[in-house]
Formats: sequence, C-alpha cells, structure tokens
Amino acid sequence: MRSNIQRATVALLATVTLVTAGATATVAQPDTPPSGDISTQVVGGRQATQLPPGLAALEYDSESGFRDDHQTCTTVLLEKPGRPGWVQSGLTAAHCVSERPAGPSAASTRLAGEFGSPIWVPVKDRKFQLRAGSLDRTLVAPLPITQVVIAPWWKWIPGGPDPVDPTPAADLAMFFLAEPIQVRGATVDSAEPRPGTPVRAVGWGRTSNLSAATPTIANELRTRIIRPQECAAGDISLHDLCTANPGGDGACNADSGAGVYVPVNGRLLVTGLVSRGATALCGGSPDVHQGLGNFKPWIDKVQNGTIRIDLPLTPEQGGPIAHPTIKFTTTEAIELPKWVPVR
Repeated sequence: MRSNIQRATVALLATVTLVTAGATATVAQPDTPPSGDISTQVVGGRQATQLPPGLAALEYDSESGFRDDHQTCTTVLLEKPGRPGWVQSGLTAAHCVSERPAGPSAASTRLAGEFGSPIWVPVKDRKFQLRAGSLDRTLVAPLPITQVVIAPWWKWIPGGPDPVDPTPAADLAMFFLAEPIQVRGATVDSAEPRPGTPVRAVGWGRTSNLSAATPTIANELRTRIIRPQECAAGDISLHDLCTANPGGDGACNADSGAGVYVPVNGRLLVTGLVSRGATALCGGSPDVHQGLGNFKPWIDKVQNGTIRIDLPLTPEQGGPIAHPTIKFTTTEAIELPKWVPVR
C-alpha cells in the first residue's frame, strides 16, 4: 500500500490465535466433503481446539478455474440483531470478494487471494459458499450467499507516502446468507485495542510457505497489537491494526477476512479482520488487519437495513460484477466517528 497496490503484498493472512468461546450450533451434514490439496503443516500456530464466535470458511466452485470447494478466505458471522425480518450477515475482507483492478500485478494477485496459484479466477465465475459451525470445515454443509456489500471507502488500497496513511483502506465487506443458521455469531467491538493488547484469531489459511495447500481444520495463534509504524512496510492506514509475528509465526493466504478477537470482560469481541502483510513470505513481517471499531456504525446500518445497499460498485472498487446468483453492491459513504475509544 505504500504508494500503490503494486507495492502491497496482501497475502490473505490471518493471525490465527487461541480462542476460548464455544459455539452453540446445529448444522447440516455435508453432501460432499471439500476437495483439493490438504496440508497438515502450520505456519506458526497450532490446530484450534475451541470454536470462536462467528468463524466460517469462504469457498468457491469454478468451472473456469477447475476448482471445487476451493478455500479462498475466512469470514466472521455476526450475532443476530434481534429484530423481525433480519437476515444472517457476516464480514470478510473486501479484496476477497471484489474484482482486481485493470493492469494486474503479482502483488494485486496476492491481494486477491491467489498467492501461489498461476490461475486468476474472476469473481463473476466464483460460486461462493460458506461453511460454518465447526473447526473442521469438511463436517458442515455449504451455505449459499445471496449478496455482498463492499465498503464504499474500499479502493484496492491505493496507499500513500506516510508511514501511516491517513486515508482508511477499508478492506471490508459484508455478506448475506439465504437463510439464518444456528451458529453463534460474533460481536463487533466499538473500541480499538492499544499497543500491547493480546489478540487472537483463527483461520483456514495456508499452513506452509512451501505449499499452496490449505488445511481442513482451522489453526490458531496468539499475538499482540504493536505500534502502527511497525507495519509501515505493509502500507498500514488509519484505523488498521498492526500485530507482531512472534518467532516468525504468522498468518497466510486464505486467512484473509478472519476475525481478530480481543478478550473483554470474559467475552471475545471481534476487533479486526485479517488483511495483509508486507512481504511475500507468511510470518516474514508484522501483519496488517482492518480495524472494525471505526466502521461499526456502517456495519450496523447495513445489518439493520437503515442504509441503501444496492449502489453499483465503482471502478476504484474493481468495477461491477456480473455474477449469475449473487448481488455485488456498495453503499453511500456515511460520516464515520471522528474519534474511536481506545481499549
């Protein structure tokens, strides 16, 4: 992000971390298990033992890419808003669900979630599906997605000359499912964690720098928030979060969109979404995550239906997506808080 997307190696990361909340889920058994490469290695971290609130895997099928149940990103299902007519919604990284801009580069390919693969599959050719309710994504049935709403500030991370870009990257998108499911959702934190705060995340990202394989069981890692300036090489921007990679451990491709959780009064709140790193190697640098506290008013409006969510995507967002079954839209840019509490 420092000057433009060509300098950003956004490697679909997730600082996967230990989580302590279980899920109360009743999920259908899968019709067919996910296929594709499977790896048992871990890039720093370990297999998760407890399911965090909202954890879900984002996969897709594609005839053009010859892919079935391809693990592409991780997502966070949100808690139910408790109102009539609500629709199950969740969060993921915008770069997981938007077309990359014209003039693709190696860096933009990594940002779009295809690091390690020579094939770029256009979003319009991806039959997205979600698997939620289990650390082992092979044990739950796929769920169809009906609409994706990309944050209006998202512009494929143009970046700026400063160590901390004053223009938020807003690597953020919401999605809606066709019907609600009995899976415990996550609560978005309205505050931002200060440096030194321990955070946790879990994802199905790539487990080795030497393999493009992704695991079927989610992995976890403990880490902590560090000063934004320490993520300058990852083109960090305002309201992003920077986390350390202890001992070279870190997140990797397909972890993008995973929740970064912070413990608050015995609960795990989601404070960010995995976004990117500064190098091509997973764990080779601190990781950048999209902070959520500043964007909570927008998230609430989209989830509660108090803002139009049918506006067309702009060229800066990657342009319109002519998908056969999923609506891809954006919203107007609402006024965001001028100050966000620090926890």
